[in-house]
Amino acid sequence: MSLTFLEDLGFGDRLLVQPDHPMLLRAPDALIGGSETVTAIFEPHAIEEQNPAHLATRLISARLALPRKTKTVLILTRSQQAVFSALEKHFALCSTRSDRSLRVFLNDESDFGSTKPMEREQQTVATKAFDMAMEAARYAFYLNRREEFDVSPSEEPIRKRTLTRSISNGDFRYQPRNRAVVDGFETSILSARTTGGVTRQLNATLTGSALEVFTLENGVPHHRPNAVTHIAIAEGARRVLNPTSKAIYASALLSTVLIAPATPTVVPMTLERFADRFDRAEGGIDEKS
Repeated sequence: MSLTFLEDLGFGDRLLVQPDHPMLLRAPDALIGGSETVTAIFEPHAIEEQNPAHLATRLISARLALPRKTKTVLILTRSQQAVFSALEKHFALCSTRSDRSLRVFLNDESDFGSTKPMEREQQTVATKAFDMAMEAARYAFYLNRREEFDVSPSEEPIRKRTLTRSISNGDFRYQPRNRAVVDGFETSILSARTTGGVTRQLNATLTGSALEVFTLENGVPHHRPNAVTHIAIAEGARRVLNPTSKAIYASALLSTVLIAPATPTVVPMTLERFADRFDRAEGGIDEKS
C-alpha cells in the first residue's frame, strides 16, 4: 500500500509513510505531525477489503497507541466506498486521492469531523487492561525460565478442544478459526513457529479479541463493561518471542495475553494465577471432561 502521493501535498518532514510503532503490528499507513495534533492516514489492505472488521481493529489499536489528539483519515477508491460505509463515521474524514480539499483538511488541526480526541477516562481504562495483560504475559515468561531450568522443554501439545463461534460487534462480524478451550478457558491457538507466521496469525486473533473488548463510538474506542482478558497461546513460538517482542505489547494493547509456553505446564499455571480475569468458556466446558 502506497501513500506517497501525500508527499506532493507539501508536508515535508512532517510526513512519515509506513511508520513503525512499538505497540502496533498494523500501524496506520502514514502519519502527519502537527504542533498539537497527529493525523493518521489509512488505506484499506487486502484482508480489510475482505472483512472491514480488520480495519476497525487497526483503527482501535491506533487510537489506543497514538496521542490522545490524533485525527484519522481514510483514503478510499470509488469502488471501496460502499464496502467501508459502516466505518465512515469513525474517521474524521473519508476521502479519495483526488479530493482537492484534502490538503486543507490535513492542515487544519482543529477539524476532527464527527470524531473527537481520545477520552481520558477511556485511556485510563485501556491502560489498566494493558497493564494486567502485560503482568500475565511476563508471569508466563517467568514460568518459562523456571520450567526450562528445572526440566527439558517438551514438545507435547497442549490439551485443547476446538471451539467454533461468531463474534458480533455492531456493524462488524468475525468468525475466529483458531479458538479452543484449554482448562475451561476460551483461548486462541497459534501454530506458527516463525516471527512472520506468528504475526499473521496474531493479527487475525486480535481482530476477534478487539471486537469482544471494545466498541467504537464516533471513532473513539470504549472498553466494554465487564470485558475480560483474552488468551492467545503460541505453541511453537518459544524461540521467536521474548518479553519485549512487539507481538506481546500489541496483544496486551487489545487485552490479550500472548503466551509462548516452554513446557505444557506453563499454560495451566498462568491460567490458574489469573483465572478471575480471563474468559471462561461458555457452560464451563473443559477439555478434560
